[in-house]
Amino acid sequence: MYKKFISFISDPFGRRHVDRDRKMILKQVRREHREMFWKWLSAFLHNPFILFKIGKRPGRDEQAIRQRFRYERRQNRKKWFSRLKKDPIHTLFPKHKEDRDAKAIKKLIKRDRKYSFRKKVKTILATFREILSTVDLRNKFIFNFLQSTGYFLLSFLLMYAIYQFSTIIIAKSFNIPTVWYYNILKFPLYTYSPLYTRIAMIIIFGTGPLISFLLAVVSLRLFFLENSHTAPYRLFFLWCAINGINLFFGSYLVGFITRTEFIYTSEWLFMSYMYDVEEILFVLVALFIMIFLGRYATKLFMFSSGSATLIMPKYRLFFILTQVFLPWLTGIGIIYLITFPKHYLPFTLKTITPLLLIIPMLFNYHRIEKDEVMSLGGIRRISFKWSIIIFVIVLLFIYRTGLNSGIKI
Repeated sequence: MYKKFISFISDPFGRRHVDRDRKMILKQVRREHREMFWKWLSAFLHNPFILFKIGKRPGRDEQAIRQRFRYERRQNRKKWFSRLKKDPIHTLFPKHKEDRDAKAIKKLIKRDRKYSFRKKVKTILATFREILSTVDLRNKFIFNFLQSTGYFLLSFLLMYAIYQFSTIIIAKSFNIPTVWYYNILKFPLYTYSPLYTRIAMIIIFGTGPLISFLLAVVSLRLFFLENSHTAPYRLFFLWCAINGINLFFGSYLVGFITRTEFIYTSEWLFMSYMYDVEEILFVLVALFIMIFLGRYATKLFMFSSGSATLIMPKYRLFFILTQVFLPWLTGIGIIYLITFPKHYLPFTLKTITPLLLIIPMLFNYHRIEKDEVMSLGGIRRISFKWSIIIFVIVLLFIYRTGLNSGIKI
């Protein structure tokens, strides 16, 4: 009904029923009129006295065409009003008759999309069978998944521990006591304590995210460093950068939703109210930056693959899944288990917000050319190390048991 109403407003007298040839002539005449107008305007700008000159009268052929169009318009109006008297509903809201050619083209497009989708699915399944049947390929993807998962957990724990520790140090400088738990920092002071000044709120809750962002920049610098000692750990530095960016922009998004931690910095800095313009603007900026950086990070993950085979176009989907998506999904599952049964919502959401960086990679991996990856430098072979997995397991155990009862500072 809405489309019919719009079509009535745009064409109340049924001009669309005019023949196609007549429409083409109308378009041509209007185009010529526009060209004549622009010529006259340019001439007028050069010589304004052209207004006082007697212009040429239109030729006989043009006059006849104009008279014919006017006559046809009058006839169309009369027919439209006569239809309106007989059947006002169908006249005001006519049935939209789609052109046969347009219908045929739409059917062809739908059929091509279905065919291309089925072909893509068949190709993916064939590639998956090839990976399962080829021992070397299968081992590469499995080790790639395990190593990336270990680096993700290690980098997240490291960045989050620094995030919490820096907040504790700044709170201690304002004589505000804290209790450090594995998932939350608690401030045992009374809510309206005079120690909770405006400057204290801004610095305490802004230091952790700011240090995380600076560490993300340092990690990216180490990622691009041409050094034989740092090159094998490029994937670790990349995950540190991802988690550092997340603990800055993602923490603000989480604070905006839960009204905790980082959001206090902007509230006290700008003295804004809940969901004020500044907060909404910062949230939009954070979303845009995380999505943009996620698109750029696709190339960096390919560069840190350690194998030119894994980033071949036919294996790229499985590479992104085993090195980015599945390690993140497994990592947040493990973090959720080690924080059981006491789950702090802002902490849980901070493990989910990296998805804003990962989703663009799932849609951008096939657009990266191999030359773009190689332009960053040579891909160096990386050997899998079980020591990293063992170290991460021990660290998770120490982190959970050591901070289970809380450390008063």
